Amino acid sequence: MKESHANVGSWPWLKLSLSTILSNLLDRLDRAALAPYGTLTGVSYDVYPWHEYAALSFRLSSDDRDDIAAWTHFEAVRSLPDELQAVSDWYGAGGDRQRERAHFIFLAAAHALLSDQSQSALQAMMDEPNDGPFVNRIAERIVTDPDQSVAFNYCEFVTLTEVHQALERVAFEHTTGGSGPARP
Repeated sequence: MKESHANVGSWPWLKLSLSTILSNLLDRLDRAALAPYGTLTGVSYDVYPWHEYAALSFRLSSDDRDDIAAWTHFEAVRSLPDELQAVSDWYGAGGDRQRERAHFIFLAAAHALLSDQSQSALQAMMDEPNDGPFVNRIAERIVTDPDQSVAFNYCEFVTLTEVHQALERVAFEHTTGGSGPARP
């Protein structure tokens, strides 16, 4: 699927693209296949721009926390062949900036996984009847760099950044008495 949008590569375009792909993955997920195995304690949005696909993986309480590829439900659902094409093309056109572009892609994927829309979809999985998969209400949300050039969870980075920004706003309001120019 060739992307002709004028804002290809922009931050809003990237976030929207990864959110749409995640939504499609959640829609296609066979929840019944997850059910008989136990409590799901982690959800990983695995994005591989160099292989032109994305997937969702689910961690059981019995799985090794840090070895996503060994999880019982590794790549429980994968994107369709063309879904990640525009993002992969943008990544591939990065030349010597591919690594930087990959990090932008992973950040956008983390924003998608932490979004209200995906949280609602995961909440719906929790609220299914007892024969559906049980997702721990505090299940870890994970987006990592699969080749581990940076080894951390982008979801944690996004969450910490949002907390930091909120604290800065509170501190600004406290020190200025709520007056002064609006801060982001």
